[in-house]
Amino acid sequence: RAEPLSRFRAPLLLAVCLLAVVAGRAPAATEATVPAPVGFVNDHAGALDDSTRARLESFLDQVKRKTDVQFAVLLLPTTAPLDPIAYKTEAYRSWFQGNRRSLLLLVAMQERRIAFETGYELEGILPDGLEARIIRREMTPRFRAGDVAGDVRQGVLRTAAILAKDRGVTLEWDGSELRYREERD
Repeated sequence: RAEPLSRFRAPLLLAVCLLAVVAGRAPAATEATVPAPVGFVNDHAGALDDSTRARLESFLDQVKRKTDVQFAVLLLPTTAPLDPIAYKTEAYRSWFQGNRRSLLLLVAMQERRIAFETGYELEGILPDGLEARIIRREMTPRFRAGDVAGDVRQGVLRTAAILAKDRGVTLEWDGSELRYREERD
């Protein structure tokens, strides 16, 4: 004798399988969509004027050519649902896909956070403590004053000067040689 629920077993099993497939393709609530990079400067927050963005783009192309370091900037209105630190890691993995000579500067406007993500080969040149000092001393005062363009520009220039010194090359910004200056705590 057949059980009364046995006629529902096959359709129920099919529905569960379809649900599992659909759920597997949908992004989880804790995942963020990382935009594809377009050049070196990706301003999704609309914080940079066209002139600043173009100057930074050209400068970061020079950094790539002379130091062989791929340095990208990402400005976002928010990193939600992720916190900025988790987001920068996801963006770095998505954009650089194993390139160990790469660097990402993230500016999350709503969260008011600035963060670097550094490739393995650059960790000795740009350790976390040095990056934190660049953020704290060079970038944060400008960010707090509402000068996001100056914040990003100063972070890029300071970091690039360190890369150039390490690689023994000269970089130029606005027609002048960019000089490395050592800081002490």
